[in-house]
Order: sequence, then C-alpha cells, then structure tokens
Amino acid sequence: MYVEADILYSYLKPTDWLKESSVKILKKYKNLKTSVITITEIELVSKRDFGEQFSNSVLERVKDIKNIKLLDLDLNILKRAVEYRKKYGLNIFDSIHAASAFKIKKEIISTDSIYDLIEEIKRKDPRQIE
Repeated sequence: MYVEADILYSYLKPTDWLKESSVKILKKYKNLKTSVITITEIELVSKRDFGEQFSNSVLERVKDIKNIKLLDLDLNILKRAVEYRKKYGLNIFDSIHAASAFKIKKEIISTDSIYDLIEEIKRKDPRQIE
C-alpha cells in the first residue's frame, strides 16, 4: 500500500485529528511504501507549522518506521504525474503520489478524495481502517 503524506505527517505530529488512524495503519500493515517526494512535502509543511528543527528531523523519523520503504522518483513517474495534472487537475505533490502508487500497482491510503478521480488507482480512506 502506498502511504500518502497526510498519513505520515499526522503520525509525526505531536497531535493531529488523524493521529489515531495513522498509528493504526502503521501498526497493521507490514509492506508500506511512500515516495521520497513525501519527505520533501512533509519537510515543507512542517517547517511552516513547527520550524526548522522539526523539518530537519523528518527524513530520519520516517526512516525509523521499519515497515515503510522509500521509493525513488524516476522519469516514468514524473511523466505520468504530468499526465495526471493535465487530466485530473492534481497538484504537483498529489500527482507524484498518484503516479508512484500506479507504478507499484498498489492502493493509495489518503484522506484526499482527489485520488478517487483516477481509475487506475484505488484509494483507501484511513478513517475506515479498523
């Protein structure tokens, strides 16, 4: 399963409305994947929300999660991301998450319903995980 940034960000934050769901997901699933772009996205948002120190700790904190593998970006992912932006109006980060999930033929777990527009991938809402 591909883990989108909202799940990891809620897990890393001290408190978050999605925290309980993100903890369940990270405990329940063994073979999770996310993109290196997820790290960049979380670093940008957390720098604004929590400052430089928190932002600079994101990579190490995500790497400490043993059941998540970081996927590299490649040209095929970037090309498909551009297609998704043109076809579905996704932003840059969301399009790369969608293209990464497509490449590894996995579901994407996210609260963002924009992924429901893309027929080639299936989204799971983390709030519905038990």
